[in-house]
Amino acid sequence: MKKNILVVEDNEISFRLAEYVLTQSGYQVEWACNGKECLEKIKHTRYAGILMDVHMPELDGVEATKRIRQILPKELLPIIGVTAEDERTELDVLIQAGMNGHLSKPYQIETLLAKVQSVIASCESTPSMCRDTNNPAEKKVTLETDWLDFSKILKQSQGDISLLKKTAPLFSGTSRKLLSDINQSLLTNDSAELQHHLHQLKGILGAFTTEGPFQTIVHLEKMVANNYMDEITALLPTLKQDIQALDELLQQNLL
Repeated sequence: MKKNILVVEDNEISFRLAEYVLTQSGYQVEWACNGKECLEKIKHTRYAGILMDVHMPELDGVEATKRIRQILPKELLPIIGVTAEDERTELDVLIQAGMNGHLSKPYQIETLLAKVQSVIASCESTPSMCRDTNNPAEKKVTLETDWLDFSKILKQSQGDISLLKKTAPLFSGTSRKLLSDINQSLLTNDSAELQHHLHQLKGILGAFTTEGPFQTIVHLEKMVANNYMDEITALLPTLKQDIQALDELLQQNLL
């Protein structure tokens, strides 16, 4: 299957050049003429990457990238910024916005192709469940287990171990049931039910932790709102593993 690239560019000549280079190399290419159109397109189509012009009317590339990163981390949707400027200050802005790389105009055909190939390959080699390193303070999706600490869980319950002993036995069965409901909602493509079950599971997890699987669900809820069902399916194994690890930790410390 051909990889789909979205070129966000307000200049049609620049778009046609990129389209020619990328289609000749086996990519499928779509066009958005500004940031607003880009945001609409990613709601309905899964792209392997975005070639994002930085300076555009309506919504520029930096702001569009920031909004995308509220939904999808770098590992799931790589973005290459394209700018006529090559000042160090602007390049820093592009990285801070969440772009994976940049190209300076005018670029050579070989440079464009090499950049697209390297950025996409780099993201494909990175597990999709990895943390969004663009904002280390916001742990959207994580493989880390530093949250899996009973002292933190006890603190979440205001240090009341008797309360934990009452609520922990309900966690195992309820979480398994909700995970099953989430799977069923994905099979039937019922986004409303999926949101409902995720919200219920988040509420249950909040009694024990606001890290780890809790933050994974926060991220999943945003993805449901933007119809990224394939990515949700990819992230569920990590969510299940974290919930199982939490269940085992509770049993070890409370039984």
